[in-house]
Amino acid sequence: ENSGGQSTAVVYLVSGAKVSLGLPPGGTSSKGLDGNDSGVVAVQSEGPGVSVWNGSAFTNAPVASPGAPVAVNNANEIVLRSGNNTALLRLVNGGLVTGGNFGTFGGVLSLPWSLNESGDILGATLDNLGDFYPFIYNFRTTRLNTNLLTSAGIRPRWIFSEMKINDAGEAVFAGTITGEGTIP
Repeated sequence: ENSGGQSTAVVYLVSGAKVSLGLPPGGTSSKGLDGNDSGVVAVQSEGPGVSVWNGSAFTNAPVASPGAPVAVNNANEIVLRSGNNTALLRLVNGGLVTGGNFGTFGGVLSLPWSLNESGDILGATLDNLGDFYPFIYNFRTTRLNTNLLTSAGIRPRWIFSEMKINDAGEAVFAGTITGEGTIP
């Protein structure tokens, strides 16, 4: 929604109602990134970077250089980029607390694109040659998989934002295979 030259995130409810979330503290615009079934919404904003709407108010992410991509699950857990790292936040009693900084998973940058109810984060890590590779990391078990598709002899080179993981741990993403073109 654009009001007075400022863009603000809007939530459309099942009932058809439209709710404008306004601006987070210190923000000059906001864009909705992800949300859950209880109305928790993560937004990207000019100024604070990433903020979370808890159903009644915004809280700015308490991590260094917060940025997109961001994913939210129904346990009110939020994964986001913090500088070059992937970080976890938890919404507790309406406020955000840090749940961990997971680093770059062996690369120079990690981007968390999706989060399921089991704590699996699906994302991409950038290596020092400039190639992105997918990863799945479960912050509850600390299980890391950076060898997606390699059992089939495929090593994806570029992974884009079309990355999702379901609650069974099945991942879907788009990208290219080095020297082969698009992943089917």
